[in-house]
Amino acid sequence: MKKRMLSFALCGIFLLSAMLFAACSGDNGSPNSDAGTEIRDESLTDGEVKVIHLLTDLGHNAMRDHASYDQPNAQYVMDQFLADMGKLPEGYRLEVEVMPVEEADFQSRLTRLRTEIMSGRGPDIFFLSSADSAPYYRQERVFPNTKKAMEDGFFLPLDNYMETVQFMEFSDMNPVIMDAGCTRDGRFVLPVRYTFNTIKVLEPVTDTEIGWFDVVNGTDEVMANSYALATSWMFYTIFEDTVDTESKTLTFTEDELYNAVAAGLSFFGPWGTDRPMEDIIEVAPVDFSTDIYSCWDPEWKDIATYLPMRNREGGVTATVTSYIAINKNTSYPDEAFYVADLMMSKKFQSGQKSWESGYHASTSSSAVFSYSRGVSVYDDFLQEIRPMNYVNYIDDEMWPKYCELRDKITNARIMNNIDQALYDLYDYARTKSMTPGDELKKYVKQEYSKLVLMAGEL
Repeated sequence: MKKRMLSFALCGIFLLSAMLFAACSGDNGSPNSDAGTEIRDESLTDGEVKVIHLLTDLGHNAMRDHASYDQPNAQYVMDQFLADMGKLPEGYRLEVEVMPVEEADFQSRLTRLRTEIMSGRGPDIFFLSSADSAPYYRQERVFPNTKKAMEDGFFLPLDNYMETVQFMEFSDMNPVIMDAGCTRDGRFVLPVRYTFNTIKVLEPVTDTEIGWFDVVNGTDEVMANSYALATSWMFYTIFEDTVDTESKTLTFTEDELYNAVAAGLSFFGPWGTDRPMEDIIEVAPVDFSTDIYSCWDPEWKDIATYLPMRNREGGVTATVTSYIAINKNTSYPDEAFYVADLMMSKKFQSGQKSWESGYHASTSSSAVFSYSRGVSVYDDFLQEIRPMNYVNYIDDEMWPKYCELRDKITNARIMNNIDQALYDLYDYARTKSMTPGDELKKYVKQEYSKLVLMAGEL
């Protein structure tokens, strides 16, 4: 199980683009407002039919593992949902594009995509990941820092549209997670799934609302080891945020980064040896796409203590792993939001229609469901709504424990390129069995300089 859990360690290196795209001007997001200059590829029209172009990179890594999977299946699933839940207005058609699997093709399409967006074109709808399903994938992101893209005006403002929803049930979504799709100017992104660290300890321990550093440097050996293990999964979440996108500066100093890495590594022996206290401690990001449900087996209800990993400030940081946004320059804002609204519905996110249509979860037709890691933004998704592609969900006896843990989340963010670089930094030091001292200080100093440059190029 430990090896399988590596598939959650948040991945894909986010190489900075030359900050992607030029900033767009904002408007009030009215459903009837001008959506921007129309410069569209004629290839995206079909006679009198107007084509709404949806781009996704979800399923990219799944299809890399399974070369027989193909894009038309994803198109089929979306067509089935539209037919079942509410067709597009007459004269419109949805076209689904999945980013290519092969690296050379992926990079070629990514370059053309960024050029299209810079020219005021590009897809109408983005359904994108911010965290891969495994650390050994290093998929570059369309938007290396989605928060910065929101601030720079790449996405359509959604506040006015949210007053006219037909399918999504916003009041049932986790408000803390949904805040990750907002800036001071309003909502631009709809988070779809998220994850956060779970610690299961087979000993009585107490979750005190103190910061990460205080725990790992404290006298409670079990708690310190628990945090050290959790850090190896999601190191970057020890910081409430990692970069200030307005000032383009990091939120931590070089010394703070070294102290964090050194504190975490001090609990590990050489790479490949047993982890500390692994017989009583189990750690994994919350995700319903694997058997982490062994963590939530009712047999542990009277034995295990469940904890989150608290950040430096004493809160709990969650990571948004996938999201939906609409291109500011779409020619069809109302229709694009209609599709986004549909995709945010419980029925769509459960994959019910795909299941009824005979498309099993392991096919690319449902890659939009099965390879979007994390849990749904709907708080009842793991109990009342049973996902179509997983046989496991949280038992009634364990549900209160899960809710208590989830409700400790204090902030969420869409994983960005700085987060990914921090994960890679810590993972490299751990696999090289580095220990606190001169070698580690030299390595952190070198990597910190790179992080400063990355932040400055946002």
